[in-house]
Amino acid sequence: MNRIASLAGFLLALGAASAAGAGITVTSSMEGYSNAIAGRGYLTAEFMGSAISAPEGGAGWNAWAADAPGGLYLSGSTLSTAVANDPLKITFSSGEVGAVGGTFYLTDSSRSTVLSSLIEITLSNGEMYVSKSSQKNFAGFVADAGMSILSITIKPFMPVAGGEYATVSSLMISGVPGPGSLALLGAAGLTARRKRR
Repeated sequence: MNRIASLAGFLLALGAASAAGAGITVTSSMEGYSNAIAGRGYLTAEFMGSAISAPEGGAGWNAWAADAPGGLYLSGSTLSTAVANDPLKITFSSGEVGAVGGTFYLTDSSRSTVLSSLIEITLSNGEMYVSKSSQKNFAGFVADAGMSILSITIKPFMPVAGGEYATVSSLMISGVPGPGSLALLGAAGLTARRKRR
C-alpha cells in the first residue's frame, strides 16, 4: 500500500509539472477550479437515466459527447464505462472549451463501491495526470489563453484483477476566455511589468 501511495505522489507531481509546462493548469480542488474559471461561465453536465450507449449534452460552445469501446452506463448522476478497464472519453466538438473539471474515480462492477487505486486522466494535447481514485477527489484542468481542450479520457492506470470501471460525476465545462477577458489579462500583464521596472 505504501508503494502505491509513493508511486501516486511521484506521478501526481510529474503529471502536474508536465501539464503546467504545456499550457494547462491543474487544480485538485473545486474551489481552485472555480476561481480559475471565474467570469467565464460554465455548464455542469448532467448524467441522468439508466444504461445507454453514447450520451451527449450541452449545445454550441459547451456541446459534449461521451463514448467507450464497450458502451456506457448511467447510474443516478454518474457516468461509467459498461465494460471493465475500458477508457471513458468525453469529447468537446466546438473547439471553444477552455477548462474541464470533475470528480473522476474508479468503481467495481456494482458502480457503488469506489476502488482505492490509480486513475489516469489524459487531455487531448497528450498531457497525462495520475491520481488516487476517490469519490471525493476533484481534478480541474484549465488551458492557457489561446488553447482549447478537445477531449478528456479517464481510465485505470494499472488495472487490477476483477476490473475497474472509469466513472465521472460533477463534470464542469467552461469556455475559453472571450476577447474582452484576454484584453484585460494582457493589460494586467503590462501594468504588472511596468510596476516592476
